[in-house]
Amino acid sequence: MQKDTSVKKMSFDTLHQKLGHPGEDRVRTIAKIMGFNLIEPETVCEACANAKARQKNLNQEANQSEVPGERLAIDISSVNTPSLGGTKFWVLITDENTKMKWSFFLKRKNEIQAQVMPFMKELFGTGFKVKFVRMDNAGENEILQRMIKNEYSGIKIERTAPGIPQQNGVVERAFPTLWGHVRSMLNAAKLDARMRTKLWAECARTATKLDNIMVKGSDVSSPFEKFYKEVTPKFRNHLHTFGEVAIVKNHLCQIKSKLEDRGIPCTILGYAEDHAGEVFQFMNMNTEQLIMSSDSKWLDKMYGDYKQGKDLVSFIY
Repeated sequence: MQKDTSVKKMSFDTLHQKLGHPGEDRVRTIAKIMGFNLIEPETVCEACANAKARQKNLNQEANQSEVPGERLAIDISSVNTPSLGGTKFWVLITDENTKMKWSFFLKRKNEIQAQVMPFMKELFGTGFKVKFVRMDNAGENEILQRMIKNEYSGIKIERTAPGIPQQNGVVERAFPTLWGHVRSMLNAAKLDARMRTKLWAECARTATKLDNIMVKGSDVSSPFEKFYKEVTPKFRNHLHTFGEVAIVKNHLCQIKSKLEDRGIPCTILGYAEDHAGEVFQFMNMNTEQLIMSSDSKWLDKMYGDYKQGKDLVSFIY
């Protein structure tokens, strides 16, 4: 991971939130790499304390893969109610060698093959040679397993035994960590119960991207760098806290009056795929419509604080 040469000041808690609520060691490591001088001591993050209570580490097993992309682990998690995009299932793919992660979101479990097969094709198209795919024996995986074996005869499917999720350790360990980040990010954004449910998938997608750009332990490179042999994505230099509020220029509809506002109150949900680093994914706080934009003025407020202030104004008047 390339180091920045300039030294900038930032509080520990601010960087902790911008990075999606990782642990102390990871925050301090990434601060050094990004050239930040942490000017305030760490305080207890209430969002993390609530979100990660009783979270336990699973037993780790030896890394059996020798090169990036050689051995992949796939697992699926679910929620009871649909997200903003109607999804209820989270598919996580983890590379055993580098711990690089990819997240996909489904409306129904039987959509898993429609998400995973194009991903496999992309990996092979960019030169990665997948030799092993590990997943459990859940019914929705049977069709996927057959499709992988038919399409890629050189791949060996490794099925985990029923009731022993530790056999799929690399992805089984990743899910609790990422879910902890998701709950922390939703807590810190001060979302109400309805919006927590609607935005869980967007939050999970952002948590995955942030996890991929952070170094771990004694590593000197992030999972993204180790897997793709590239520098960390540009969005790392344009971090904002999930749920932070901005006024975004209205590009989506024709403004009918010279007296009409040119900006829309939005909350950041993440970073746009295949765009410049400063292009963010926002949600219009009035219509709940998703917006991609780089034209924003940040208000230094979180979603819950902003909504509470607007509701109070409406109540008074």
